[in-house]
Amino acid sequence: MESSLPLFELPDPVAVCVAKQSDFKEKVKLCLCSQQSAGIVKKLNDGIKSISLNFSEDTCDIQMTARDISCGGYCIVVFDNETTFRPRRNLREERRSVRDPIQETIDFARRLHESFEVESCSYSINLDNIRENKVNEFLKRILVIEYQEVVILGRSLLGEREDWLRSDELSFLLEAIKPEASLVINSCIALDFKHSRPFELYSLTYEDALWVTMDDLKLEINSFELNLTRTNFSCKDLNEFMHYWVESGSDANRYLSIGLREDSSFNHIELLDRIDFASGRSHVGPFYFIKARENRNRKFTFAQLHYDSFLHNVNIKTFEPTSILSANIYEHLQDVEEVRKLRVVRSEVEKLELNYQKTLDEEKCESEKERIRKEMKIVVQSKKLIGVQMDFIRNRWKRLLLKILVRLLQLAVRARTTLRITLPDSVAALIIKELEFAEIIKLCICSKRSAAAVRQIKPIIEKITLCYSDDYCTINCKTVDGRTESRCGFLVEFNKEGPGYRRNVQFEKYYQVTDPIQDTLNLSRRFYETFEVINCQYYLNVESLEGEHLRSFVNRVLVEDYQEISIVGKSFDREMFRWIDSEDLSFLLATVKPEYWFTVISNVATDFKHDNPFPTYNVSYVDALWVTLDDLKTKLGSCRYLRLERTNFTWKDINHFMHCWINQEIDIKGRIDIGIREDCPFNREELLDQLSSVSGYMSGRFIDGHCYFVRCRNVGNRRKTIAMMHFDDVFHAIHISFFEAENGLSRLIYNHLEDIDEIKKLNNVKLDVEELVKKYQKTTEDGKSEDEKERIQKELKVFTESKNLIDYRINTLQNQWKSLLMSVYSGLLSLAVDTETTIRGINLEVDNLKEFVCRVFMENYPKIIVVGKRCGTGSDQ
Repeated sequence: MESSLPLFELPDPVAVCVAKQSDFKEKVKLCLCSQQSAGIVKKLNDGIKSISLNFSEDTCDIQMTARDISCGGYCIVVFDNETTFRPRRNLREERRSVRDPIQETIDFARRLHESFEVESCSYSINLDNIRENKVNEFLKRILVIEYQEVVILGRSLLGEREDWLRSDELSFLLEAIKPEASLVINSCIALDFKHSRPFELYSLTYEDALWVTMDDLKLEINSFELNLTRTNFSCKDLNEFMHYWVESGSDANRYLSIGLREDSSFNHIELLDRIDFASGRSHVGPFYFIKARENRNRKFTFAQLHYDSFLHNVNIKTFEPTSILSANIYEHLQDVEEVRKLRVVRSEVEKLELNYQKTLDEEKCESEKERIRKEMKIVVQSKKLIGVQMDFIRNRWKRLLLKILVRLLQLAVRARTTLRITLPDSVAALIIKELEFAEIIKLCICSKRSAAAVRQIKPIIEKITLCYSDDYCTINCKTVDGRTESRCGFLVEFNKEGPGYRRNVQFEKYYQVTDPIQDTLNLSRRFYETFEVINCQYYLNVESLEGEHLRSFVNRVLVEDYQEISIVGKSFDREMFRWIDSEDLSFLLATVKPEYWFTVISNVATDFKHDNPFPTYNVSYVDALWVTLDDLKTKLGSCRYLRLERTNFTWKDINHFMHCWINQEIDIKGRIDIGIREDCPFNREELLDQLSSVSGYMSGRFIDGHCYFVRCRNVGNRRKTIAMMHFDDVFHAIHISFFEAENGLSRLIYNHLEDIDEIKKLNNVKLDVEELVKKYQKTTEDGKSEDEKERIQKELKVFTESKNLIDYRINTLQNQWKSLLMSVYSGLLSLAVDTETTIRGINLEVDNLKEFVCRVFMENYPKIIVVGKRCGTGSDQ
C-alpha cells in the first residue's frame, strides 16, 4: 500500500502547485474531501463549464464538465441513501453512501461554486415517489443554488394519465423559477390546468401541452422560446393564430414550436390561408415567410415558418428585417401585399367598366351616351394605370430577385440547397469562398468550367489518397477548414458495379463506370490542376495482378507526385497460400522514390532476397518473415524509419543486433520497430545480456512502460550514439530509437552509461588485484627468505594501494550519481512538459525532500505523482 503526499503539511505555494498537476476528477475529489482541501482548489482559479444537479427521493448526483477538456473532462459524484447504495459504474464516477443525499448534494454544490468558476448550472428533478403534499416543500429545499435551467421529470407521459403534475404544483413552479431561467416539464399536466401567465419564463418547454388552448396562445407571451410538444392544434388552428400575429399590435416570442395533433396532417394551404407569404426550399423541406402589419411599436415583424416532419411540429421564428436577405424578402412581401390590393381594385374597376358598357349599349340619348363614354374613359385609364403599377412592381421583383439569389448562393451550402445560376467570374469566386470543402469538391467534379471557377480562390487539399485496383478506385480528399479549424473530407468512388451500401451524399460521391482507373486518373489530374495538394498517398491493390500486368498497372497509375505509397492485396494471413512475387516486389522497390514512405501490406515469399530491400527513408513491411539479421546489419542504407510487423526474431537476435550497433558494426539514422516472434514472451535478461544499460518507467501518449538506454562504445564519426529500447506489449514489438547525445537528458544518460562501463572495468581490475594479493600472501606463508619476504611485502603494499585507489574511484563515481540523478529527474520533468508524458518516480533516495520538491516545482509540469515509502508492519513511514 502506498501513502499519499502530506498536502496540508506543504507550504501553500507548493501545495497549490501539486494540486495544479491533478486532473479534473482529482480536483473535484479534493473539494469533496474537506473544506480545507477545497480552499486549495479555490486558489487555482479553475473553471467548470457546466454542472447538472440531479435530485430524486433516495439518490442524487452531480455531473460536472470541465472548462478545459484536456485535463480530464467529465466526472460524476453520486450520493446514495444508505439503504440503496450501489457500486460505482465507471472510473469517472464517485459514490458516497450518506443519510441525507439531498442535503449532501446541496452542500457539495455550494462548495463547488465557491472553489470553481461555474459557467452554467442546471437542475434535473424527478418527482416520482414524492408525495403530492410534499412537492412544494421539496422544491423549496433544493432550489437554492444559482441555476440557468430546471428540468422536471417523473409523472410519466405514458399510460392512462393516472399520474400527473397537479395545477397547484405547476403554478408554484412557474412562480418559483426565476424569469431568466429555462424550464422543461417532461410530465403529464392536468387537462383543466389554468394560469393567468403560463408563458413568462425566458425559455419554456411543455412536453404535455394538451391543456393549452388558442386563448392561451393569444395571451401576452414573454418567453423568448416556447416549445409545446403534444397539443390539440391542427393547421387550421395555427392559421387562426398566425392571423392573430399578423393583425396584433404586440411582439410575440422569438421562437415558437407547436406540435400538431397526432391524427392531423400538415397542410400548408390551410396553415397560410388568406395570408401573403413567400416560400423557399432547402434539404430539410420548404420554408414560408410572412410579415406582420406595420406598427411603430413592433420590432419583430418578419416570421419564418417551417414544418418538421420528423417531430410533426411547426416551428415559427420571428425576426427584425434588418439583415440583407430578410430585408429583401420583407420588401418582396410588401410588394406581394400591394399587388394583391391592386388586383382587388382592378377587379372592381373591370366590373365597373362592364356596367358602363352595358349602360352605354342600352342608352338612347346621345348626350347621355357622351357622358357615359367620358366616365368610361376615366375608368379604362384607371385600369391601365393599375396595370402599369403592377408591371412596375413585377419589374422591381427582378432586381430584388437578383439580390436574393446572390445572398442565397452565399448560404447555399449551409442550407444544402441546389441552385442553378449564371454569374460573372468575380461574383462566382466570392460565392465559392463561402462554400464548405465538400461543396467545393463537388463543383470541381461537376465540369472543367466549374473547376476553373474554383481555381480562382486557390484552394488547398492537405492530403489526397488515391486508391487503385482493377475493379474500383477511390479518391479521398482531406483538409482543415480555415474558418473553424476542424478537419473535413470528401470521398469519390468509381466502380464497375453498383453501390453495395447506402452512401452519405453529403460527403461521398459514387459513380458506376466501365473504366474506374481512367476516370480516377482524369479526376485526380483535375484536382492537381485546381488545388494546391500538400501530401499525396497511393494505395495500390495488386491482389489480382502479377508479372507484366502488374508492371503496366503501376506505370499507368503512378503519375502524380506523391509522398507515400502502400502496396496492398495478396492478403496478409498465417497460411501464406498467396504472396507477392519476388520479381514484382523487386520491380516496386526499384520504382519508388527514395525520399518518401514505402509500405507493403501483403505476404512476401519467405525466400525473398534483394540487395536494397529498404530503399526509402521510411519503410514498413507487415510480413517480414523473410528479413534476417544480416539484412538489418548490412542493408539499412539511408533508411530513417523501419517497421517490421511480423518477423522470426527472438530476444537473443535483438540483443545480438544491439551488440553489433554498440561495436560500430552498424550505423542507424533513426528508429526501428521490430515485431518479436509470437512464441517469445518478453525476456528482459535476454534483451540486455552483457549490455550496460539504464532503465526507467514512462507513461504517456507515446510511451507506456519500461525503457532501456544503451550507448555506442566507439563514437568515431557517428552522430546518434545513444539508443532507447521500449517493449510494446500491445503489438508485441520492440521500439528502438536512436538519438544524439549532445545536451540535456540524453547527455546525462550517456555520461551515466560511461560511468557504468568504467565501474565494470574497475571491478574487473579490482578482482584481478585481489587474486594477486591472495597469491602474494600465500607465497609469504611458504617460508621464503627474509629478503624475499621484504620484496613481496613491498609489492603487496603496492597492490593494496592500487585496490584502495580503485575503491576510491568507484565510490567517487557512485557519489556523482546522486547529483546526476537530481539532474536526470529535472531533465525528465522538463521532457514531460514537451511530450505530455507522466513520469512516475518510486523509491527515490533524496536526502533533502524540501530542496528536491522546490527544485522540481520550478516549472509548470503537466502531472507529477509523488509516492511515499511503502508502509506495513515494522516499516518506516
